This record gives sequence, structure tokens and C-alpha cells, in this order.
Amino acid sequence: MVSSKIQFALTLLSEAYYYAQDVGGDIWNFAVEIETLREVGLTPNDFRWLVAKGYTEPGCEKTETCDCQRRMSVCQGRSFNKRTCKRRACFILTEAGLAFAREVAKQISIGEPPAQPPSDDKNNGRIPLPPPHWDGELRELHVNGQLIKRYKTPAPNQQAILEAFEEEGWPPHIYDPLTVNPSQEQPPKRRLNDSVKGLNSHQKNRLIHFSTDGTGEGVRWEWINNG
Repeated sequence: MVSSKIQFALTLLSEAYYYAQDVGGDIWNFAVEIETLREVGLTPNDFRWLVAKGYTEPGCEKTETCDCQRRMSVCQGRSFNKRTCKRRACFILTEAGLAFAREVAKQISIGEPPAQPPSDDKNNGRIPLPPPHWDGELRELHVNGQLIKRYKTPAPNQQAILEAFEEEGWPPHIYDPLTVNPSQEQPPKRRLNDSVKGLNSHQKNRLIHFSTDGTGEGVRWEWINNG
């Protein structure tokens, strides 16, 4: 069984495929933006795997404001690199990807790729949210398209923690990434505590909570139960 984040991504890609098929249009007109796929939890390695398996095909959007239709530059070969990872990168589902999506759908016994993530009994039957997404370029933290926190001015320590979570795919716990820069005069435990407090303060939508792990050597995050 593939991970839930891959299931969610296949849902979006399949939906785009069916939309293009329904109107008889070019599938690239319905290509799914990389940011949309990141918001359901895909990491760079997930993108690399989907492309290497031939399930998705990457492209780069060239559409300008004056264009009536989307314009795409299709990437050649089964590769995914930093250039592909630019903000205007988009993806379509290949024929092999569609077959894979249908097989995954059969495995979860719903017949077609789901229109939304499956419910989680541990979450009182509600649809679970995808992992958070940290956009280092914009200095913004999002959850499922909702802005959690935006940094108008740099906050290097907080941003380093968010970058570490993003790179590791948002596991529940990471070790203190600030120890790689010991040049700061502040004691490591206090520096980490202050950074975690900063992460929790001034959130636009309070959906997640950060905490230290009790040893002073790691950081945790968890969902906030808003009822």
C-alpha cells in the first residue's frame, strides 16, 4: 500500500486527467502545480520517485498574463532536479500513472481515485490534514492552503527549524538543527526554547503547535485540536 500522501497526489493528478479527457483538451492545460502537490505532503524524493517510475511527467509553466491558454515547456527524460523544483513546475499523470492510480484505488476499495483524503478514525472521522509546508522563498508556513505564519523580516533560527522539518518530510520529531551553527553566543537549550516560542507566536491560523522534546536536543510538532 502506498503512503497516504501519494494517494492524495494521485487523486489530484487523476482529477486533472479526467477533466482534460472530459473536455477533449490538452492535458497540460490541467497540469497540477508543484505547490499544490507539496501541500498534500510530497517531498522532493516523492517527486523523483513518481517521475522515475514513469507515473508523472514534469513541465514548467511559461504562461504570461496576456496568454489565453496555458503554455508549458515539457521536461525531457525521467529526471527531477532543482530546476524542475522551481515554483512554476507542474505535473501531469501519464498512462502508466493512471493505471497505477486505479490500482491504488482498488487496494483501498473505492473503485476510483478518491475525491478527497480518506477519513481517519483516530481523528473522529474527520478528513486528516496533509502535512504542513514551509516555503523558504516566501518565508511562509502553510497547512492545506491556509497561511499559518509569515515572516516579514528574517528569523534565522525559526526558519532553520522549519527548513529542517520540510527537508525531512515533517516527521513528528527532529533533532535540534541549530546545533550545526554553534557560533551563536546564546546557550543551545535557551536558543532552542526561544525559537520554539517564536514558532508558536503570531500564527494567523492556529492549527499546529511546536514544543521541545524535554531533553533540549529536539523539536516536536503536533496538530491543535480546534474541535
